[in-house]
Amino acid sequence: MTRELVDEVLAGGSPLLAGLRVVVVTACGGAYGPGTNAESRDFLTPYLRSYFGKQGVPTANIEIVTADMTLASLVPGREHLKPAAAASLAAARNRLIRLAESS
Repeated sequence: MTRELVDEVLAGGSPLLAGLRVVVVTACGGAYGPGTNAESRDFLTPYLRSYFGKQGVPTANIEIVTADMTLASLVPGREHLKPAAAASLAAARNRLIRLAESS
């Protein structure tokens, strides 16, 4: 990146990612998605949407795909969540496949 481009971006000029499509893949040890008890503690999704929005990515072009409960098999007492973790991973994988096919 050239110095001029950095200066332009930092000064509020042209956003670096204007009009592009962004797919972010995340993994969470717990579950913070809509409808969960921890939904109010999901700080990652709003931050990513805000960050990419400020970089010029339209809201409709920001896809966040998350696999939840990835620590279910490692945390004692959470073994009962393994099926939900596997389902979440499968759903994330399927969503990524659909997104790739629609590109």
